[in-house]
Amino acid sequence: MAAGYLHCSDKVETLLEWFVQVIDKPVANPMKPILTVVPHWTLSSWLRYQLVARLGAHGNCRFVSPERFVWEIAITLVPELAMDYRYSKGALALAIFKSLSTILNDSRKVVALPLDLQAASPQLIHQFARVVADLFDQYCIYRPEMIRGWQAESSNWQAELWNKAASNLLGRTPVYLWDTVKTKLESMSDEVEGLPERVICFGVYMLPPIYLELLNALAALTE
Repeated sequence: MAAGYLHCSDKVETLLEWFVQVIDKPVANPMKPILTVVPHWTLSSWLRYQLVARLGAHGNCRFVSPERFVWEIAITLVPELAMDYRYSKGALALAIFKSLSTILNDSRKVVALPLDLQAASPQLIHQFARVVADLFDQYCIYRPEMIRGWQAESSNWQAELWNKAASNLLGRTPVYLWDTVKTKLESMSDEVEGLPERVICFGVYMLPPIYLELLNALAALTE
């Protein structure tokens, strides 16, 4: 039966002992790798070394970042996302750069911008777009409710810029991705083929609320 378990410790060695015990438990399909979410690649390298030291050999763990984990679960649940979802911070920055040309023609929006971009060079505008894209990307992950509010009503220059940029991306943003996956999860009652049989999060000291919601929903379908 699918379930979720939490092991806490301030010592990575203690977490490692629990990790070894968990992966040593048999699974229905031993050829299917155990998906292990880690915050950075250096930790995955250390875990591989420790597994070999304790077990002699082990190659059935696949280590991924939290972002990659969310994406893989998303395209497993909603396969069509793999075809029409092309979001990246670079794509968002380009969409913002293109959208600024429209906003700069409206003096009411120019006054609200933190920089006077009317006479700015394309290079400066692009630099500004990259900074804003980084902020918007963080908003999508940590403040999705604010993004949804912007989509309902453009109440300030950030909302105006976001909505124009999202339109250039055909609405395919991280908030769209999560809302699509969440709707799919809420409508499911049976196990889905392709989902990992077991998911382990190791040493992940912080996760955005939307990632935690995904893990909580997955606990009903996988271990």
